[in-house]
Amino acid sequence: MVTTDATLDQLARGKEKLEERNKVCLTSLYEALDIFELHRFKQLLIDTGLSEILQQPGSITVFVPTDEALQQLDSLISSEVSAEKRQELLQIFVRSHIATCSVTKIFDRWSGSDSLDAMRDRRIKSIYDMNGDIIEFDWNSGRCFFLLNSVNGVRPLNYGTSGSAGLSNGNLTIMPDIFIGKTFLEHKYSEIIYRQSLIRAARKNMTTWESLTTLGLSTFCDAVQAAGLDPVLKEPPEAGQRVSVCAPVDEAFRRVRIPGTNSAKELSKLQRFIKSQININGRDLNGNLIGDLLTPERYVADMFYYPESGFSTSNGSFSLMRKSFLHEKPVGWQLNPTPYPNDN
Repeated sequence: MVTTDATLDQLARGKEKLEERNKVCLTSLYEALDIFELHRFKQLLIDTGLSEILQQPGSITVFVPTDEALQQLDSLISSEVSAEKRQELLQIFVRSHIATCSVTKIFDRWSGSDSLDAMRDRRIKSIYDMNGDIIEFDWNSGRCFFLLNSVNGVRPLNYGTSGSAGLSNGNLTIMPDIFIGKTFLEHKYSEIIYRQSLIRAARKNMTTWESLTTLGLSTFCDAVQAAGLDPVLKEPPEAGQRVSVCAPVDEAFRRVRIPGTNSAKELSKLQRFIKSQININGRDLNGNLIGDLLTPERYVADMFYYPESGFSTSNGSFSLMRKSFLHEKPVGWQLNPTPYPNDN
């Protein structure tokens, strides 16, 4: 998603309206959604029965995608899921944008003491959304201030830690893209696996390639084919070998550019990437030990479906990953004429 002039104008209008309203009365997070023209998120709160969260007294932080960003939501939830499962996925989606604490207050704990600042930094790295997933912050710090580069890989419209607006019961930060959290993906793909009876079939005679294509991991499978490495996932391994695949779901590629095949250099990059996702007996196909690339902390954070041993197939196993080993840049990073425009 992109940050357009229209989005920035919407933000400016909202701030003007809020300033006028605050002269008369205090404004809650829920009321601010209309002021900032965030109608789709407000409707999601109503539809999922979560609107009270933004109306109650307290000090929470809400990261609200623009109406334009929320247009992606329908394509993320298969039309084949039941009405009950769709409602559950929508609730999880909404909760992934809400932190039940004041992110601003945590960032503002500036002490000048190295040990206390280290404690604050650890606290920032353990801020959870309402699903229990860690919210990932990337920030720069000056002598007495912080600037947010991204939240869950998305650069906010306002880079200050106070967000787009401070309200009576918390802070609102407007985002140009949506969050797709670990819990959301777990529930989405568990439904797909259940419907296709993949686990049972994979334990009998489905190859790894058949399993991944059945699951609908089209982006990764297309890349594997383009790299010419699909036979590794289709054919039986040599004696004494066990092929295991860290297979990123399609959502993992929303913010990355997969190398192409237009040149030998691009093809080489693509092959290195695919080889990094496939390992035989503890080493990826580039020859690297998996333990050197995938620390236990990252393994737990990035793989969202268990067991750790993965799903067994007739010629190996695979695990589903919510991220690939390609580098991600925050959404919106290339759109701003200056690194940190004035938030006022």
